[in-house]
Amino acid sequence: EKIGASGGYILGSGLQKNQNIKILDLANNNLGQGFAGIAKGLTVNRSIMELNLSRNKIQDLSTSKFGKALLVNDVLASLDLSGNQITSNAVKFFEALLENKSLKKLNLSKNSIGQRAI
Repeated sequence: EKIGASGGYILGSGLQKNQNIKILDLANNNLGQGFAGIAKGLTVNRSIMELNLSRNKIQDLSTSKFGKALLVNDVLASLDLSGNQITSNAVKFFEALLENKSLKKLNLSKNSIGQRAI
């Protein structure tokens, strides 16, 4: 069974308290707007180094909150957001990517970003 949006918010709350998880794979869990909950958790979490959120129906609106997390999180080194619904309109997210110093690996394939965001 998939986690879904409500599960994403619950999990995000748990990430604020858990500082032991290093790798978190939430691929294909239909998080959708629950992605915002994960983002909130990552503003506090300092242990997750690798995060897979591929194929979760994540849209531009949720990415702005994740952008805020990327500005303060200095541990996350690998992020997979492939196969979502992210477009070139996710401006705040892309600006945060430019500011983030910890990401070494980023997968945004199979989104609808296009040349404008690059």
